[in-house]
Amino acid sequence: MLSLNPNDNQGIRYVLLSILLEQKNLEAAQKILDKYHKEKTAFMSFDRLLSAILKGENQQTIKKLYIEADKFNNNVVEYILSYKKIPAQLQDMYSFGGEAEAIIYAEQSQRAWNEALEVLQNLYDNKFSTKTN
Repeated sequence: MLSLNPNDNQGIRYVLLSILLEQKNLEAAQKILDKYHKEKTAFMSFDRLLSAILKGENQQTIKKLYIEADKFNNNVVEYILSYKKIPAQLQDMYSFGGEAEAIIYAEQSQRAWNEALEVLQNLYDNKFSTKTN
């Protein structure tokens, strides 16, 4: 689909990235991340973060990617960590940065995050501990 529609106005890259990251096919996932490297959305930013965690990137890189992703949508992590429940009925449309975007991303990517939940939890916890200091 991506070769037939390189602009991907259907969002196939988001679904494909979730599958590739869940399967730990990091090389194929990186090709998509590289192809759409200019895209600044919660979907791509959180998938860049997940990819870096799964690759074992250094803490400084991971923290930087977390901060960037969280700026695009600060609701995503709470859905991935199950602090907020994903509704049974998903919305068809969403706006960038909105709660519906966070829900759709988390629902689609939750299984891919399974092995990285502890790292994500630590990043989330540190976000709040640095705010109070």
